[in-house]
Amino acid sequence: IFGELVDQTNSGGTDTAGVKWLLGEDVPGGGAIRDMEDPTVFGDPDRRTSANWWIGLSDNRGVHINSGVSNKLAYLLTDGGTFNGYTVAAQGITKAAALFYEAEANILVTGSDYIDLYYALRQAAINLGWTPDARTALERACRAVEIAVPTSVTTIVTDDFESGMAKWTVTDVGGTG
Repeated sequence: IFGELVDQTNSGGTDTAGVKWLLGEDVPGGGAIRDMEDPTVFGDPDRRTSANWWIGLSDNRGVHINSGVSNKLAYLLTDGGTFNGYTVAAQGITKAAALFYEAEANILVTGSDYIDLYYALRQAAINLGWTPDARTALERACRAVEIAVPTSVTTIVTDDFESGMAKWTVTDVGGTG
């Protein structure tokens, strides 16, 4: 998120409307690897219940793949738009960057997940003095990408260790990463 927000505000690179939210659009011989406006273009999820949501063990249980959800959230907060039944008022790049920075630098901890991000962003908005209308936009954006709404229980991993111990299951009761 921060890399793209910096990219959009510095004088280097191409940030025309057609590539504004692409990551890596100026890399020679490679090109874009992610689209924050529409993460599904590169097979990443744009919301928690997306068919693209990764629940496997690789990619540290989807830490990179599932970042499409927060990428879409950053896009919605910055430019606004309608997604997944929610209309979000644009807050602009400066406000969105400050919000994510406040959450990252002062609230989130190692091991935080998407439900933690939801609560951290809400607190960050209060810390930064966001108006009720701006906080409503944040709430709508979080609901649009489904980090604020509990989903059904999803099994993340089941293991019976070495067959000598009791079987255990880790589940996700919604909104967690």
